[in-house]
Amino acid sequence: MHSHAGFERLSVLGNLEILQLGQNKFNSSIFSSLGGLSSLKNLSLHNNEIKGTISVEGEPGFSHLSS
Repeated sequence: MHSHAGFERLSVLGNLEILQLGQNKFNSSIFSSLGGLSSLKNLSLHNNEIKGTISVEGEPGFSHLSS
């Protein structure tokens, strides 16, 4: 079972601009579930289990976000 079951449903929210997912136990695999949110301007993932540096530059689906 996909660890982020249900996130694929977010792609129908075409006008979603702000998504706050802080204080969960997400790791970097969450990004594959969020790439379809084309109107997203602000993504908050503080206090999760994401390790290392994340760069959204050049990533399909995240080009509209700034780091």
